[in-house]
Amino acid sequence: MFPTNCWYAAAFDHEVTQKPFPLVILNEPLVFFRRENGSVAALRDRCAHRMVPLSLGRVSGDNIQCRYHGFTYDSGGKCVWAPGQAAPPNSNIRAYPVIERRHLIWVWIGDEALADSSQIVDEVFAGLGEPGWNFKGERLFVEAGYQLLIDNLMDMLHLGYLHRGTIGSEAIRQGKFETRLERPSGAIQVSRWIPNHLPSPTSARGQKTSEENSAPVLDPEDAWHVATFGPPCNVRIDAGAQIEAAFHLIRERLGAPEVLL
Repeated sequence: MFPTNCWYAAAFDHEVTQKPFPLVILNEPLVFFRRENGSVAALRDRCAHRMVPLSLGRVSGDNIQCRYHGFTYDSGGKCVWAPGQAAPPNSNIRAYPVIERRHLIWVWIGDEALADSSQIVDEVFAGLGEPGWNFKGERLFVEAGYQLLIDNLMDMLHLGYLHRGTIGSEAIRQGKFETRLERPSGAIQVSRWIPNHLPSPTSARGQKTSEENSAPVLDPEDAWHVATFGPPCNVRIDAGAQIEAAFHLIRERLGAPEVLL
């Protein structure tokens, strides 16, 4: 069972073009495409005639045509053409509410009458798409339940062990940090602040090296790890440290100190 009366981030904006783009969201087969004016449409990815995926067909103007027998649907799911006859009145397919915001394509799977754009938790994506931010959207396919991914991303304690050689520090393993729980604008945010501790291996690689013996000169740092969850399944990670070299190392590699997931 999935929560359906909510917005799901289905695709990155650059993925959806005037070619059919298929996805399965909450076990529902969907096909996305752009209309001639650039707006995005989302339909059930099944032709009403023989249940062939419409994503195998082609987009023409604001319509999509089935590859099997040519049944053609407008972007609202209405059948506008059928071979050798008028379009049957019972051959329409479902169209889904869609919103394009902050480089993401959002789709509403549940009751269309309840679709409200204000329910998108913008707190998770604050800054995305604004001047001064770099953006690169990629997909990572994971064979696991999405609830486990949310649990992993909101959990800092595993960093000291699973990521011991990179971002896991001794301070995390010893529990030497302050934790705050907040609820900004419909989100759930867990902030952990790690003051005055020896840096993690990743931060250490950004610090200076002694000229005498090339050994790292490890200054204490103040670090933070802020995980923000926006229902139903969006998580933002904001992590960094107040050592200038380490901060610039992170920024140089990521384009910004935040990683959005």
